[in-house]
Amino acid sequence: MKKLFVSLPMAGLTTEEIRNKMIKYKENAERIMGEKLELIDTTIVEAPNDVKNCGVWCLGKSIMMMADADIVYFGDGWREARGCIAESVVAYRYKILRIEDDPYWDR
Repeated sequence: MKKLFVSLPMAGLTTEEIRNKMIKYKENAERIMGEKLELIDTTIVEAPNDVKNCGVWCLGKSIMMMADADIVYFGDGWREARGCIAESVVAYRYKILRIEDDPYWDR
């Protein structure tokens, strides 16, 4: 089974809201790909207390998780989120299949 990494803006969202969006995007990706996918849980609850830049630390962890992905799905708003933009560059440069959110798939 192929593994799916979901990249989405997480700032200001609760863990539950993030997980709900990931499930929605997984369903969209499965519809697009025509097959079941295994979702990589990229929810990072919190960084260690001694980290100077939590955003950079979380981005590093998420890119490590992306290393196992066959497909990366970019959710709504990703173009405005620094971490998602960085993940997009990594996916593109390392030739990981990319899917972008489209309102068409929300119907």
